[in-house]
Amino acid sequence: MKKIVLVITLAAFALSGAAIAQVDPSYKDNIGVYTDEAGTENCVTLANGEHTVYLVLTKMTNDACAGWESKISFDNMFLTGFAHRGQAVDVGSRPDEHIVGYADPLPASIGAGGYVVVVADLEILILDDSQPSYMYSDEVYFSLLENGLPAYLDGNSGGHSLHPAFGDVGDPMFIVNGDCGPVATEDSSFGSVKSLFR
Repeated sequence: MKKIVLVITLAAFALSGAAIAQVDPSYKDNIGVYTDEAGTENCVTLANGEHTVYLVLTKMTNDACAGWESKISFDNMFLTGFAHRGQAVDVGSRPDEHIVGYADPLPASIGAGGYVVVVADLEILILDDSQPSYMYSDEVYFSLLENGLPAYLDGNSGGHSLHPAFGDVGDPMFIVNGDCGPVATEDSSFGSVKSLFR
């Protein structure tokens, strides 16, 4: 009987959680592209033309970034410029991949939910402002962490997973002229919850 109550309770949490959107993830160590260096504006309306935006690590659990890695991909926009902050070496060898190390760690400042640091200045080109544009943070081929997620090194060379600003790998980290509403999450079935207790 206790097993059935536990399964029903967990199923209720799983199903109710599927209906709740997760725009601002509760986990730490996020990566995103923002129109401001404080890392607060990542779902915006922009006209056709070139714009300066910033690649920012937010909600960091550490006060310095000694390096980072991520594949930066995009839809309906073009990346026309990419300038690293600090004395950086980028050894990413595949298209759009960045594996970056710093001669001296970049110090982070206190921001909402944790530490914040700008790691790069980007120039983007919007050609059709009537259509939404997106930028993503994806896994790199030679990953620092076993889980394969984008990551950063803290000042003590400890590795930490990075999560895109709007959720997980596959979700955007920057939205231009698109829906800034809640990001849908994947439904969990009652069968998948039951299978945990077999």
